Amino acid sequence: MADSISQLIDRIKAFDANTDSLILDLVRENEAMVISMNVDDQLFRVINADGQEGAPPYRPSTVIRNMRKSQPYDRVTLRDEGDFHASFFIRYDVDQFTLDATDQKKQWLDRKYSPKIYGLTDANIGRLTGMVEARFIDEARKALLQ
Repeated sequence: MADSISQLIDRIKAFDANTDSLILDLVRENEAMVISMNVDDQLFRVINADGQEGAPPYRPSTVIRNMRKSQPYDRVTLRDEGDFHASFFIRYDVDQFTLDATDQKKQWLDRKYSPKIYGLTDANIGRLTGMVEARFIDEARKALLQ
């Protein structure tokens, strides 16, 4: 009995030591959806990771141009030809991930709208958690009940 409890404790410690890696693997499996949450959900409405809307209205010339292109003109979308949105990627570190972009307009847009445009709102973090939760629990069961 003592051996089985000791073994369970060892399995719990081993699983705990690998949770960051497991979570990042689950994010990798859902990378396209994570990027879509940031780009298609948040940026299209210019909502930053804090959930704050933060875009001054378009200039009149931009409104006219967007009307001609059948693009939204009543709000800033940060999507003209789609290059900026298409350049989004996820950078993985040991225990976290960060959304970023490679487009040449990145520095200018960072200054204008803040680097907080890269990142998920609490609501989207909740959606991501819901997407990976079942798989995380399955992996925990496998590790602990082996």
